[in-house]
Amino acid sequence: MAVVLELTAITGDERRKQFLAEKRVTSIGSAPGNDLVFYERHVEERHAEIHQMFGHFFIIPLTPNGRGVSLNGVPVSGRSRLAAGDVLTLGATSYRISIGKAS
Repeated sequence: MAVVLELTAITGDERRKQFLAEKRVTSIGSAPGNDLVFYERHVEERHAEIHQMFGHFFIIPLTPNGRGVSLNGVPVSGRSRLAAGDVLTLGATSYRISIGKAS
């Protein structure tokens, strides 16, 4: 069974909305071609990627110096592992991380 990462918005206009990262690489940004599209002025066209490797998930910022990406309140400048309960902030919106089995 595949592992899936769920992002649940805990701040902003999208509060309580859920987004799934089910692919090996999930692209995030404001451009329509991304897997997860967030129309927010603080999110770049190609903002970040979530990579799934060996049953774990990692956030990789694509913005200069990781601008607009933080994990548990700490700016992310390189690959960082995501865990259940973490708070990932993309632009001005924060998301609670859940990890589980895909149905």
